[in-house]
Amino acid sequence: MIIFILGVIHDTKARIAKELGIYTGHASIFITGKDLLCFLESFFNNKLLKKETIDLMLKHKDINKLNYDYLSKMTAEDEINRMYESVLKNDKVFYLPLTYNNMGTRYRNDISILNDVPNKAGNNSITFSGYTGPSFTIDFDNEVIVIIMCNVMHNTTLNRKERKQKSIEIMNNIFYNLHNS
Repeated sequence: MIIFILGVIHDTKARIAKELGIYTGHASIFITGKDLLCFLESFFNNKLLKKETIDLMLKHKDINKLNYDYLSKMTAEDEINRMYESVLKNDKVFYLPLTYNNMGTRYRNDISILNDVPNKAGNNSITFSGYTGPSFTIDFDNEVIVIIMCNVMHNTTLNRKERKQKSIEIMNNIFYNLHNS
């Protein structure tokens, strides 16, 4: 039986960091769906954060282009996704930097197996997912915010990779239905 105590950080690494006097913002942030929506809406209306602050939060190097350029030296452009999937299936050690920005969100990745942004979301979209399952996607092109509040962390029938994939599938289904309704 897992017991959680209100106000006690349930993420082991973040809890140990706090005990050492290090405060982290990557885990154990408690928020309601309504408050999270209010914060994310400020990305469009600048009521909570200045536009300059939001631009800084969303700034990133174009790692996607660097990865794509690197892989295109090894194979034809239209074969990059298949080549990368093949390497992963054969358990070869092959690492590419993920397309994260300074806020920990992910943006569209041309390597489909590494893409966490929903397929139907605009090209100017970001996705964030926490370890326990809650996630959000902001589609700046269409001014759409989707928040999923869940706790897949404690689903003991799936491993971590499968749990993450389920969250991505849910977000993809939501955007698919938004665009086909």
